[in-house]
This record gives sequence, structure tokens and C-alpha cells, in this order.
Amino acid sequence: MSDRGERTRSSYDTLALRYREKRRDRSAMATYVDAFASRLAPGALLLDVGCGPGFDAAEFRARGYRVIGLDRSWGMLSSGVGEWPGPRAQVDMRELPVRAGIGALWVSASLLHVERGDAPRTLEGFHRVLVPGGWLFILVKGGEGAGWDDKPYGVDAPRWFTYWGEAEIDAALASAGFSVEQRLDNHLRGQHWIARIARAASAA
Repeated sequence: MSDRGERTRSSYDTLALRYREKRRDRSAMATYVDAFASRLAPGALLLDVGCGPGFDAAEFRARGYRVIGLDRSWGMLSSGVGEWPGPRAQVDMRELPVRAGIGALWVSASLLHVERGDAPRTLEGFHRVLVPGGWLFILVKGGEGAGWDDKPYGVDAPRWFTYWGEAEIDAALASAGFSVEQRLDNHLRGQHWIARIARAASAA
């Protein structure tokens, strides 16, 4: 794990409770959740990759899906156990310790913490664990370059962000064996976000 990744993980451990309270209103995500859920088979096995406290995992469980939450930060994982219970594990998304056979991956505002050079193998790993035709939702911040950001949680909790262009994320997904099925670009919290629903081909 790079020093940037380790520092970001440590920051999330530090800010976990603040994050939980600041982000518990999930109404801005409703359009994305509805669009993705409409693609999934009933009872599908879904991994919430970068699940944080478990907000979205809980929503998908309420809709009848089998969900496991994954996050690099133990502080984030543990912050939601009481309110949003369910299976969860501390993992690095760049090396998912998961066998193939997963129906869907929900990767909301988490790939953006992976350095650009690690993104191709991370996306290839996502493809590896999905069943042929499995579904991927991905949400990243639009922009150029990469860098540290200590907003809105302060200098004690800086986080590393990699920003993406629309054509860039589409090309990265295609290179990893995904076909983009739906584009859901939007502005959330005053920032440009890029959302994609993609499907895994039979071979990368």
C-alpha cells in the first residue's frame, strides 16, 4: 500500500464518526441506487466496495439483495455496525480477496482514492470477481490530476483524490473488460461527479 493510501486510510479512521453524521442523508444517492437496482437479479450477491459505515449496503439489503460491505478503514466499518448491521470486512480494493461469482459491485466514491497507476489492475480485479454479465456501479469525481484534500474534515484528516474525465473513465472500464450501459453524470454537493453503470464481458 502506498504512503498516500495508508495516510488516507488513517484519515478515515480519524474522521469516521464525523463522516457518519455528515453523510447519513442519502437522498442524493437515490437516483443511482434505483438505476442500479433495476439491473440486478432478485437476491443477487452484491459487494459494496468502499462501504464506509454501511449506508448504501443497508439500502440494498432492504431491497432484498445479499450484501457484504468492504472498506480499507476499520474505523469506517465499525462506525456503522450498531445502526446498519450486516457482514463487512476490511480489505484493500486493489486486491479483492474474493473468488469469482459475485453478481454486482457497488463502488461509490471509493475508486477515487486509488492512485491512477493502480486503477487499471483494480478495475481488472473487479471484472475478475464478477460473474459474466455481472454489474458494476462506479462513482468518481470529475476533474483533472490528483492531490490531497483536507476539506471538509480538517488538516488532521487529509485524503488523496484521483480525478477523472468522462472519456478517461469510460476507456479505463473498457480496457478492463466492461461495457458502459448507462451514464449518470451529475453535480452533487457543488461538485461534478461521474457515474457509470457497466457490465462485465465474458472475458477481460
